[in-house]
Amino acid sequence: MSAIFTRNWLHRWLLPGVDEAVPDEACPPSGGRDRERVLAAAQAVEPDIGKAMHWFVSVPIRELGDKTARQLVDEGATAELLAMIAAIRSGRRGR
Repeated sequence: MSAIFTRNWLHRWLLPGVDEAVPDEACPPSGGRDRERVLAAAQAVEPDIGKAMHWFVSVPIRELGDKTARQLVDEGATAELLAMIAAIRSGRRGR
């Protein structure tokens, strides 16, 4: 999946009301690129983009303060989130 395709998915799903892709430089520092990284990692666990997006936006993560992945990225906790996804992929943690 290309970075532009992923970025367009992000903007359509995560930035309601934005019909066109927003340049990277317009995204907040903890925004666009970190969201792409987390979604790419999530798709390694759940290949269905719709399910991965639902998880990213809607599912609270108990071990990370019952916040959604989107909230965690927005708060700058991308590294912790990616570490959790890596643990799931390696089998050290369940889904």
